[in-house]
Amino acid sequence: MTDHDENEIIETIERVPAQEVPLQSASLGTENPQQPSRLDSLTPDQRSVLSLKKRTEQRDMYKARYQALATKLNKLTFQDREFLQVDDSRVIELVESLRVKIWKFSLHHYEGNLAGERGPLPDHFLTVYTAHTLRSDMVLEDYLQIPEWCPRIIEAFLWKIIVKQISNKFWWAGIAGNNMSKVHADMKKSFQQTTAEIQTFQTWSATTSKLIHDAQKRNEPTWSGRDTDALDDLVAKIHFAIHPYRTSKNGDPRKGIQEILHAAIALDEELSQPLAQFEWEFPKAEGTLDPKQMQLAEGDGDPSEEGPISIVISPGLKKQGRSGDFVNVDLLVPIKVSCVPPFSGQTRIQEHMGKIYSMAGSAAGWLSGKGHR
Repeated sequence: MTDHDENEIIETIERVPAQEVPLQSASLGTENPQQPSRLDSLTPDQRSVLSLKKRTEQRDMYKARYQALATKLNKLTFQDREFLQVDDSRVIELVESLRVKIWKFSLHHYEGNLAGERGPLPDHFLTVYTAHTLRSDMVLEDYLQIPEWCPRIIEAFLWKIIVKQISNKFWWAGIAGNNMSKVHADMKKSFQQTTAEIQTFQTWSATTSKLIHDAQKRNEPTWSGRDTDALDDLVAKIHFAIHPYRTSKNGDPRKGIQEILHAAIALDEELSQPLAQFEWEFPKAEGTLDPKQMQLAEGDGDPSEEGPISIVISPGLKKQGRSGDFVNVDLLVPIKVSCVPPFSGQTRIQEHMGKIYSMAGSAAGWLSGKGHR
């Protein structure tokens, strides 16, 4: 609030007229009710009643004026710490853009026949971050061998990392971001029981994000720069986990992984600034398709057909706190799933594994024959 606004409020209060309410002298027991009583002819009781009425009306007038000024003061005060407003369309656009980036990356590098030898089992990091994305009766190692399934598994893997390792982790907040993420997580855990607590937490969270951005504008060293070593380490872990399943030798997957993580960090920074709370919804792969919350992956057929979920590919995004309303929760982006029946792929698995064993046997025979020469 500016000095001009404060002076305006003070002057308005001091400028209250001495006689805001005209004295309306009603007939107080006179013989002719059409004629007003003279003040000098009123009895003491009549004077008291009239005085009380005047004070009551003036009190109501002052109260109304005070409420109007208080409303204006609150509005001006709120404007001083107004949070960033992000349109839903903007959020949806950013999420969909990241989805497309991950989808294209997965298809480019991991669809088709393997370009090299794979390890005996999936890397532990890959196993952890694909847990529950596939149905419980689907074996990760087997489905990673199928060209149609591998890109979707990689896609789900990258999204699970974004939700668990990027969202609300303050990568954008400089070298102090890691410590800030721990404080944020503890505070969030303590203020999620009621809508009032959620609103209190979000007010604190948005205010904190605003302060960090203000510090960054001043080039404060604590909040400037990026923890590039930690990000490079995460890129290396991801690349090591999925590298055995690459199908293309064109381009370096690490560059694509880095671009995806940078886009995810930028999205998280955008979602940290509004007063509303944004939550990723990444359920287990169980049950059937819920058209109200889910959408089928590209090429999965008729979206109106409900069926058992085989894999959860990417999370949905929910928003709580639209225009300060923390009671209702809106789904901005639906969860992307695939309902291709796993049992239909079982034959494909056996055929594919049979080809691998056949190729391995032929190679062994060729090497054995070469050794006898």
